[in-house]
Amino acid sequence: MNFPDLHGKRIDLVAIDPAKPAHVIDDMDVYSRMPEFFTYLEYSEHKTRSETERYYEKLLVRSQAEIGYYWLVKLAGEDKTIGTFGVLDIDVRKGMAEIGYGLSPNYWGQGYFRETMNLVLG
Repeated sequence: MNFPDLHGKRIDLVAIDPAKPAHVIDDMDVYSRMPEFFTYLEYSEHKTRSETERYYEKLLVRSQAEIGYYWLVKLAGEDKTIGTFGVLDIDVRKGMAEIGYGLSPNYWGQGYFRETMNLVLG
C-alpha cells in the first residue's frame, strides 16, 4: 500500500526515506531527547543519536512491510522535520485504522497536529 506525500499550508507530510538522510535524524534527535516529548508516550527520551536512528529504522521497516505507513512532518517549503505521523493496523474491510504521532514540543499548541489530521483525512 503506497500513500502519497501530502502538502498543506504550513506542513508537508513526506514518506519515510530509506536513505535515512542525516539531517532528518538530526532533527528527530533534537526533539527525541526532550523529556516532555514523551509525556504521553510509553517510552523515555533518547540518550543517544543511535536510539533515534533505531527508531527511524523501525518506522521504515514497518512502512516497507506494510504494517503501517509513516510520514515525516516537515515545515512547508523547508527541509526541517518536526515530527512523525503514522497510520497503523489498517482494516480496509471495516474502514478502520489507528494513528500514531509525535510532534516536537517546540510546535505544540500551534495547530500543526490539526493540520496533519486534516491532510491525512482529506
